[in-house]
Amino acid sequence: MLNKRLLLGLMILLCLLYAVLSADIIYVDVNGTGDYTTIQEGINAASDGDTVLVADGIYTGNNNKNLTWDGNEKHLVVKSENGAENCIIDCNGEKGFNFNDSHQDTTDVISGFTITNGNTGIYCNRGIYGEEMSITIEYNIIKENCSGWAYGIIIMNCLAIVKNNTIINNITGIWHLDYYENISIITNNEISNNDYVGIFCDSGICDEENTYLDNAKLRDQILVISNNNIKYNGSYGIKLWHRSPLIKNNDISYNNCAIYAEGEWSSPTVQCNIISYNYGSVGSGISFSEISSSTSPLIGGEPGKGNIFHSNYGCNGADLYVICFIFYQFTATYNTFDFFPVSSHYVSPV
Repeated sequence: MLNKRLLLGLMILLCLLYAVLSADIIYVDVNGTGDYTTIQEGINAASDGDTVLVADGIYTGNNNKNLTWDGNEKHLVVKSENGAENCIIDCNGEKGFNFNDSHQDTTDVISGFTITNGNTGIYCNRGIYGEEMSITIEYNIIKENCSGWAYGIIIMNCLAIVKNNTIINNITGIWHLDYYENISIITNNEISNNDYVGIFCDSGICDEENTYLDNAKLRDQILVISNNNIKYNGSYGIKLWHRSPLIKNNDISYNNCAIYAEGEWSSPTVQCNIISYNYGSVGSGISFSEISSSTSPLIGGEPGKGNIFHSNYGCNGADLYVICFIFYQFTATYNTFDFFPVSSHYVSPV
């Protein structure tokens, strides 16, 4: 039995070693010293498991925007050679990366680019009826995408790992729309100075007849928003529409409203966040609108998991404001408040 296990382990190790050794690096240099001068040419030439390594420079025009590949054929790492500050994709009003039902998985990685001047920096859309799809987005600077749709990142119905990025000065930082139950993690990002909202979590639901309503009723902690700095966004740090993510360990400060939850099935878990210096016309800390009695938002709720509310100001409620039907399971305990929240259905902290 031991020999069989040892043999199996050696076979797995050899397969992994073969995969590593057989992977190539395709070198792209706009100045002409690499294998190719445009990023899409490098992607087209790459095989499954390869890395497309992009040299310093400004990449713009044809074959340097709307970048994509077919995940049924290959999975790639596309990364800069020396970091985002040195490798810039100018989208010319279009998309930087454009994945539309193209079958990526989390081994497909976009890393280390500045992506700017587009309508969307990175677009990932599985579609309503497409096959499962996912992507890893890391160590990028996604900024000043202000044309047309004007999003830093769009994630639609697919799994995404978005980590260690700087997402600034777009109209919307991240738009995450999900009809299904795709695991997504948004973590360790700087999401700041976006004109409208830092992160918009959308269910796509229009009314109670929508066929996707049942999924929105779930507490979808399969979406985790953690350890981000979400600051100086024009209207909202985080906006929820029929969504119930786990929001934890973020610094959500200097927005108009830190977290705005709207729609009958918005029931987030909000724990261990710093929510400070948000200044708005309604509840500037956390504001709920049109929430039903069947939801159960959890704000703090457990010892050691409370939020710190500090120096928020709103005409109708500084730290926590609720416009809703009668709550039966609304919990906001173990938090630290500067001001007593203004709400007709508020549960006092202990």
